[in-house]
Amino acid sequence: MEYFESKPLPTPQVVASAPREDDDGVGTLVLPEGVEGALLLKDGEDRAWRVSWERVTGRPVPEAVFPEDRRRALPPGTYTIVGQRLVDRSKQGEVWHTSATGHELGELQVEVGAELAVTLDPTVRIGKRASGRRVAMSVQGPHASGLSLYKDGRRIPIRYRLTDARGRELAEGPMTYG
Repeated sequence: MEYFESKPLPTPQVVASAPREDDDGVGTLVLPEGVEGALLLKDGEDRAWRVSWERVTGRPVPEAVFPEDRRRALPPGTYTIVGQRLVDRSKQGEVWHTSATGHELGELQVEVGAELAVTLDPTVRIGKRASGRRVAMSVQGPHASGLSLYKDGRRIPIRYRLTDARGRELAEGPMTYG
């Protein structure tokens, strides 16, 4: 039964800016230019790290403007990716993001003095199944992780409509997920 018991991650150490000149003995993660998001990592000692390349909320930022230095410093070691957040902004000013969590979405090896390019996986899989009047849906991210989709800070509702072979509606309504 111990296998089924989950422990919450400790409060993560936030890494949201470029390394300082006096940051010795660290490696750096770099996200591609123009990509906005964050990674939630767990190190070998079960410490949590939130590495962010997100704009500061509430600040007016012109389209496509990101901090010039995309590097984020971490102590050397092996990190397991347990969460990611990918942000996209529409021309109308809407903020969309996908938030994926799982036990192991990948692994990063950070080495002293080395720069490691990272990517955020945009995978979204939606599966559906119907039996009689029952409808089941799964929304998953990379590596079958749990995934939530948000628009302007609110979870996007997914509606369903179940019809018979003749097209008559049998059931409809909102689905909950994430």
